[in-house]
Amino acid sequence: MLLTIEIPDDLVYAAGRLSPNQVPLQQLVVTALRAHVGGPAAAMYAQMGRKDLLALALKNLAAQPVGASFTLRALLVEQAWEALSDGDRRQLGKELKHAAEQSGLVGLPTATSAGAVYQRIA
Repeated sequence: MLLTIEIPDDLVYAAGRLSPNQVPLQQLVVTALRAHVGGPAAAMYAQMGRKDLLALALKNLAAQPVGASFTLRALLVEQAWEALSDGDRRQLGKELKHAAEQSGLVGLPTATSAGAVYQRIA
């Protein structure tokens, strides 16, 4: 949905200065709205960086039984997945693929319209 709102200049400048990695203002607003709608748990996951989310995904991957198929989304808490932008989801998927292949826990993922499907092999 396209929405036009007026945000005070000082708030926009402060958000830009305080934003880690120069996160676009639109992404900051969407993350804040998701956290507001989702409550405290969503706010916690919205604050997690990709490194922390990758660690969570790898921990949950290790808990999967051998032979199980799963997606990155299934390895994360729903609030964490929803807090990610499309670009962050793609980047996290690349990082997971690389880390999982190095660990020998999964084979090459199968590409689907819903994203990569991994299979636990060891």
